Formats: sequence, C-alpha cells, structure tokens
Amino acid sequence: MQTDTAKISAGTTVLPATTPAAMTGITFLVLGVAVILTVLGTAAATFRGDGTAINAFLFMEAGFSHQGAAGLERAAVAITLLAAIAGVGWRRWPLFLPAGCYLLLEALARRHMQGEAYSSWALFAHAARYATPFALVMLLLGGTESQGRARWWKTAGNWALRVSLAAVFAIHGLEAFEGNAAFIDLILSTGANLADVHITEHAARAALEVIGIVDFAVAGALLIRPHPAVLGWAAFWAALTAFSRVTANGWGAYPDVLLRATYYLGPIALWMLLARTAADPTPAASVSTR
Repeated sequence: MQTDTAKISAGTTVLPATTPAAMTGITFLVLGVAVILTVLGTAAATFRGDGTAINAFLFMEAGFSHQGAAGLERAAVAITLLAAIAGVGWRRWPLFLPAGCYLLLEALARRHMQGEAYSSWALFAHAARYATPFALVMLLLGGTESQGRARWWKTAGNWALRVSLAAVFAIHGLEAFEGNAAFIDLILSTGANLADVHITEHAARAALEVIGIVDFAVAGALLIRPHPAVLGWAAFWAALTAFSRVTANGWGAYPDVLLRATYYLGPIALWMLLARTAADPTPAASVSTR
C-alpha cells in the first residue's frame, strides 16, 4: 500500500492514491438493509410490548404513563423505520439520521436504566447498531462532496464500521470470557433443542472462554488489518450467534435476530468497501502549490 504522506515534486503536491473507493450500489444496499432490519427488530419488540429500555426510561424516569410511554415510543420507532426505508429507496443521507439517533438513544437508555446484566457496557455492545446508520451517512456524503471532503467522509465511514464492529466483538468476547449466564443458556438450550444433546454447564463455560479469546482476536484484527478471512468469520459468527436466539428460545425471538443485522451484514459491507479500494484505488491527484 502506498504511503499516505504527500509527495512534493516541482511545485506540485501529489495526494496519496489510497483514498477509499466510493460505495457501490450493492454495498449501499447491504448497509441499508442492515439498518432497516435493525430498526424493524426494534419496532417488533416495541409493538408487541417486550419492554425496551426507552420505554422503561419514559415510564420510570420521565414521568410518562404506561400508555403515554408506549404510544410515544411506537410513534418514534415507526417514523424511524419509514425514514430508513425511504432512505434506501431514494438514497438520501438525512433519512438515515433518525435510525442512528434512535438506536443510540436505546443504547444510552439501556446503560442508564441498568435493567440487565452488563447493561453498563451497552454503548460498546450495541455500537454497530447505531454507528452503521451514521457510517452510511458518511459514505453517502463521500460520494457527493468535493474531492478533499469526499476522501474524509469515506475514510470516516470506513473507520466507523471498523471501530463499531470491533467494539461489539470485544465486549461480547469479554462477556463470554466472564461466563455470561445468557450465553450459557443459549448454548445449553440450542444443544437440547437442535440435537437433543445435554451440554453441561462446565462444558459451556469452557467453550465460552475459547469463544471470548477468538472474539478478542477478531476485534483486534478489525482495528489493525481487517483481512477478508477475518471479515468472513465475523459475518458468519455474528449470524450464527444471532440465530442462536431462535434455536434456543423459539421463533418468537426473531426480533433478536433482526436487531443484530448490523453485526453480520456490517462485515460483508466492510469487505466490499475494502476490496473495492484495493482493486481500484482512487488515482493520485495533483494540486499545484505554485
């Protein structure tokens, strides 16, 4: 890869040739669908009254009645979902901002309410959920701004995906290494439901320690050098663990699969972005300094 240091020759500054490539239509679609599915999962949980962190905050902290909190939350998530769908259809970056803001508020509310184990880590554990819409905004701006700003927006979008996915894997790895009871239940219930296999808690804890170490390695690789094999594994493992909610708890847990769409679609989109940059880097641009 060429150096990012600008070369100056005969009064001309040559910008580096490693500017991230523009987002393709299929990459946009993957990220857009990931955002829609995440918001759809939130909407499904909200409309069937599963009890979200925002609802708990509105009722317990903001003084809303049960009915008022539910009504406000349902209206907000419905508007957010419609905006995300319209954003994919019209490819307009402002329409993805509500999704990023709403999902960020959900993570903040979960951290504040402390209603579940490891809630204090929600901002990191849910990073890809709310960062992906913002990354999509940045990448869209990278295709419309002038050359200098476009490069900045595309680079920022790439790094938003990388850092948020790394945060998700790092926190989930930490939870696994500490033996998160919810993860143990997923392993035990999936083994019993799919293969009628009785897995001991000791075996599940041992497996989680290995899973935690692998997750740490993936998080580090995403930050340092996201090799295609790493991104492929990240997408596969995220999909597997997302669908384990259904194999463990039944089809009624489908919102949990949708909520994690950015975890398994995000690495695919990142691979597309990085592969396009490597195959067709932006030519170096010359800017006169005279």
